[in-house]
Amino acid sequence: MHHRLLLLMLMAAPLVGCQTPLRPWSPDTAALLATSRAGAARLIVSAPGLSEAALTTLATRHRLRLVAHLDPLGCAVMGLAGADAADLEQLQREPAVRYVERDVAGTFSDTGRLKTEGPSDPLYADQWDMQRMHAPEAWEVRDGSDHTIVALLDTGIDRDHPELASKLVEGLNVPSPQDPPEDDLGHGTATAGIVGAVANNGTGLVGVAPRALLMPVKVNVPHTGSVRAADAASGLVWAVDHGANVVNMSLGFTEGEDGLTSDGLKTLRSAVAYALDKGVMVVCAAGNIASRPVTSYPAAWAGSEGFEGLLAVGATDRADRRAAYSNYGPWLSVVAPADDIPALSIGGYGRFGGTSAAAPHVSGLAALLVTPSRPPSLKTLCSWIVGTARDVGPAGRDAQYGAGVVDALAAVQASTR
Repeated sequence: MHHRLLLLMLMAAPLVGCQTPLRPWSPDTAALLATSRAGAARLIVSAPGLSEAALTTLATRHRLRLVAHLDPLGCAVMGLAGADAADLEQLQREPAVRYVERDVAGTFSDTGRLKTEGPSDPLYADQWDMQRMHAPEAWEVRDGSDHTIVALLDTGIDRDHPELASKLVEGLNVPSPQDPPEDDLGHGTATAGIVGAVANNGTGLVGVAPRALLMPVKVNVPHTGSVRAADAASGLVWAVDHGANVVNMSLGFTEGEDGLTSDGLKTLRSAVAYALDKGVMVVCAAGNIASRPVTSYPAAWAGSEGFEGLLAVGATDRADRRAAYSNYGPWLSVVAPADDIPALSIGGYGRFGGTSAAAPHVSGLAALLVTPSRPPSLKTLCSWIVGTARDVGPAGRDAQYGAGVVDALAAVQASTR
């Protein structure tokens, strides 16, 4: 049976937002309200300090419906059940409301069908990605901790997969909390396998951090290729609050798509800052639209003040060349192998690629370096990963490769000094 592997690239929809002083509603409001009639449109309302009861009252007063309370971020998700433009204008004038933005919707890009192989097929010898980042040599020095938790904000995980079943901790299905975080697309299973597929079980392949535990945080709308900014933010905060040491986000919101700017992702930005403030590393895929200049968030926040500990990862091929599809820019931290690599699929094995595959190589490396009982600071952890990367582009750090290709052996050696 074939299973789809999808690269997680979110095509951002227009945002509706406000700042003081209040601006008139744009023509997009009509489209937003029209969409709401189908129950699809949602707003993120920042109202720090309001209880869930108060938010419910606020929503009702403006003919909205409270969908979720993102308490640690001081935000709420509200559905536009019956609101019109006047209701939304009044909402923005509420003294308790700091800002209102549209809950951005996106889609997964289908990279084609995964070629599956039998579950007993030994794939380790074909894992060129592990060889290029010197993972086998690194394991001889340090094989990681079986208490380190990597959260996968993705499409869920195949919880019965023999390479993953023994590695899973409690997870969450953000859009449907009553359901388990089961993978329905294949993308999350593939990224999880790169991070921490079990080693020495006589079958399949091995992850970068084979002792690490895996936390499935499903953020895609069930059985679809859609994902919302509020669900990504909520999933990130939940993962941090439930013990994640590293978070992998093979997703991105593209600047310029329908007018999206980083300022339109205040809630997601706050969630990333929340994770970093708690000492949790966040690793993001750079994105896969390099046919034109593209900036993808959260990756492009890497290197910004206050975002130390956020790594943006681009993709390379077997010859350490930047993959043609891989986004790049001055914000790029490092690159990692990701072009047509052996990977897990739902119920089996196959091949995977894209910056969605590059990011979990770095998340796995971070897990290899973290000991929860004695966690390094994010500054130190970044120095081990970025400071030891193999320079493969123009001398020094550059926009195409960042600091270079991650080197697991060099990073592990640095961590033991």
